[in-house]
Amino acid sequence: MKRLLTSLVMLLLLVGQAAAQSLDCPAIAQRLLEAAREACPSVEVNQACYAAGDLTPEPRENIRLRFADPGDQVSLSALKGLSSAGYDAQAEALGLAILNVRAGLPDGGLTMLLVGDARLENQSQATDAFIPVTVTVKETQGANLRAEPSDTAALVGSLSFGAAFQAVQRTEDAAWLRVVSGEVSGWVSTALVDPAADVMLLSTTLPSLDESLPLYGPMQTFRFRSAQADAGCPGLPDSGLLVQTPEGQAVELVVNNIPWQIAGTIWFQTTTEGATVTQVLEGSIQPVPAAESFDAVTQFTFGFQGAEVFIQPDGEYNFARARYQPLPLLPREFELPFSLGGVIFPFTPGTGFLQGIGADGPCTAAWTVDVNLRAGPGTNYPIRRGVPGGFYGQPDARAVGSDGEIWWRLVEGVWVAANLTAAGGNCGAIPLVAPPPIPVN
Repeated sequence: MKRLLTSLVMLLLLVGQAAAQSLDCPAIAQRLLEAAREACPSVEVNQACYAAGDLTPEPRENIRLRFADPGDQVSLSALKGLSSAGYDAQAEALGLAILNVRAGLPDGGLTMLLVGDARLENQSQATDAFIPVTVTVKETQGANLRAEPSDTAALVGSLSFGAAFQAVQRTEDAAWLRVVSGEVSGWVSTALVDPAADVMLLSTTLPSLDESLPLYGPMQTFRFRSAQADAGCPGLPDSGLLVQTPEGQAVELVVNNIPWQIAGTIWFQTTTEGATVTQVLEGSIQPVPAAESFDAVTQFTFGFQGAEVFIQPDGEYNFARARYQPLPLLPREFELPFSLGGVIFPFTPGTGFLQGIGADGPCTAAWTVDVNLRAGPGTNYPIRRGVPGGFYGQPDARAVGSDGEIWWRLVEGVWVAANLTAAGGNCGAIPLVAPPPIPVN
């Protein structure tokens, strides 16, 4: 009892000071979200909105645009590229743009959030009016593909019964559709195909392109790069690109020259070597043509080794950092799935691991026995995950538990008993906080 009272006195003395020290960054993050909501309450399809911080647009040739202040919106087809700036501590600002990308969807679009030190390069030449419609050949004898929208035009190919293709253009009366079949494009009679959406969505004209058809709308195919782990202020988001599709709809995106089918919320970042780190926050993503599907909680890296594509599974996504992404700005709410990615890390016991951390190094709590990570500081909180020995975490807070013992908070909602760990680094600087409420069953 004496130990518990002493711990509670320590808590009362330090919690106020600790709270003041820890509120600055979360408060900045909250102001960023509120400013972005105010600047961009809604974004039209195929538009980008200036939400916050420092953004630099790169217009296409011979196009003038205004995109300099929060609230400004610009057509995606007018952009050759868009860059955002990382966290500016003096201004307490972070670059943030909100994009509504048609991406072939007949109704609405998908949402992109460009955050921090990042850049998007639009690789589509299509106009805002462009949208493809998938059509399936319904004529059992197949269908002819012609050079012009006429029964007497030259044949350029044939389409088999049941085959699906993208229609990219229509005649004024919609009697003929221009479709793409491999490297060949041509016209097919609308009467011979079954469209997946209203063909009147198709444009009657196509932009002038460099020997290619606009199979992807603005920002549906893009190059992207970002920094990693660069928040600069605990509680602020790292740089990257958040993508969210409408509920129940799959969208094809070409990211850094590799096509993907996405149905959910995905967080992209890039490495200094040019690979793309992909974290699945909800839903799924798979390469096109279909191969392995990556579902919620997973992380993988993709890119090129020479001319060959590689896709490398990385395990669980970084829950510790994903929590600070501007998820409230996305149109669909979802519960961020729990993982230990970015929360705990393996080490080899008996190698002097903790001794190698300097006195001014980050506080590190390591354990060599099995432990239960809990939702709060005490055994009366739910177990989040049982973990074997040989792991460590870097606490961001500590609290006196319901059992009178000190507990380390590894991230919000994940705690480990300090008496089951050994610590190294500057753990004296870790703030003492009030325990969260004990859940009521």
